[in-house]
This record gives sequence, C-alpha cells and structure tokens, in this order.
Amino acid sequence: MDLTAALQAQGFGPENPPQDPQAYMQLFKLDAQAATEFNSSFRDAFGDATFDQFTAFRKALPVTNVTDQLAGQLYDSSTPLSSQEAEQLAAILTQNEFKAAPTPSPTNTLNGTVIPGEAFQGAVIQSNLINGDIMLPGIDWHAPITDAAIARAQSVLAPQQLVALRKIQEQQAAELLLAPPPPPQPDLSSLRRKGALK
Repeated sequence: MDLTAALQAQGFGPENPPQDPQAYMQLFKLDAQAATEFNSSFRDAFGDATFDQFTAFRKALPVTNVTDQLAGQLYDSSTPLSSQEAEQLAAILTQNEFKAAPTPSPTNTLNGTVIPGEAFQGAVIQSNLINGDIMLPGIDWHAPITDAAIARAQSVLAPQQLVALRKIQEQQAAELLLAPPPPPQPDLSSLRRKGALK
C-alpha cells in the first residue's frame, strides 16, 4: 500500500508507468525491499509451514481467479461448475500456461490469436500497478486461457461450460492486445547478484 501511494504521489499509475529506466529500477528496488520485509515478518509471525502454504496460495491465485470467474458466469445456468470440475480446470490451466514464443503455438494463442510476449508483459505490469504489486501478478490477475487449455478442457467441461470459458478467453485476448506496452526494462543484474530478485 505504501508503494502504491508513493507511485500515485509521483503521478504514476496503470496508464502512466515510469518510462525512465532509473525510475523504473527504483520501483523494483522498493518492491523487492517491501517483499523481503513482508516475507520475513510473515515467517516470524506464522512459521515456515504457514508461509509455504501462503506462497502456494498466492501462486495459484491467477488460475483460481479464472475458475471463480467461470463459476460465477455459470452459477444460474443448467450446468453450474462443480468444485471437482473447477479443480480439474485449474490443473489444466496450470499445465497449459501461457508461454511467449516467436512462432504460433497452442500455448501462446488465445482463441486463435497469437499474443506477443510484449503484450503479455504489458498486461501483467498494468495489472500489477492497479493492484499495487510491481514484481508479481496482483491479486486480480487472471491466468491466460491458452488454446492448449481449451483443447484439454473439452474432456472435462460440458458444452455450455466450454462456451462460457471460450467467451472469457476471447475477452482475455482483446484485453491483452489492448494493454499498454511495458516501459523500458532496467538492468536488474546487480539486484539479482545481491539476492534482492529471484
């Protein structure tokens, strides 16, 4: 929250990320410092096992957000999403995650549209700025539904469920292509050498 407030005070936001590589580097440093302090405090307060559970939960959020969105759209339908179907879909999305590549493949296309790596990165940064998290996907980030995931989901979801999933995928493709380009990337090698970034 402090980092978000600092960004807003400097006039930065989802539509106006810093373009200066040095200013961008400073944001990475601040975010890395905040993350380190939070992780240390969390471990001290709750222990390693709970911290590991929290980390796994946070890592799964983008996929969970997709299954929750689909469940909400199907709630009043004749084929609501069951918890078992949601778990199976989550596994499919995880196993068929988006991978940027120069040539079209089922893991970089959404609804037949190739999503460039730069568009994906720009969308992640925009989401993170909105949610106050520069380094990792924010709590509202939705994992892209790749064409590979759609192909696998056909064996799990009913036709009406698959139609709803495809509509979410179409919306994702449009949003990814409309995201602003990422700002120039700073040289983070010095931070990585010091262990501030992984």
